[in-house]
Amino acid sequence: MNINEEGKYYASMVRKFRTEYKSKNLHGFSKEQKVSYTKMLHCLRNYIKSQLHRDPTNGDIFIIFAS
Repeated sequence: MNINEEGKYYASMVRKFRTEYKSKNLHGFSKEQKVSYTKMLHCLRNYIKSQLHRDPTNGDIFIIFAS
């Protein structure tokens, strides 16, 4: 599996973790799905960062959760 495919795979695992597991117990999810806990943490971090937005009027940071 090349890096691009692996990234897409872990991105899909993060979506599954967020929807089916309601973002609870990442360690248990990683063991059950047989995926790397560390790679899941990094991918989840990137996912959260992509959801951060800065309010242009006052500079506050807020998160947009898309369903």
